[in-house]
Amino acid sequence: MTKFYQVLTERICQELADLEIIVNRAERAMTAATRSTSENQDIFINSVALSLHDLYSLFTS
Repeated sequence: MTKFYQVLTERICQELADLEIIVNRAERAMTAATRSTSENQDIFINSVALSLHDLYSLFTS
């Protein structure tokens, strides 16, 4: 049983690290979207949407 908990703990730690990366990426893209010209804003908004999709996928896998 100890091996099971070790594997579970490692997986949780990895998923938390992945989650942090995704959230940071979405925050950077949102900041860039608010600072960019309207001409380029859609690119950053698409990046935020993709990050949110990644976040959803992480929780459903």
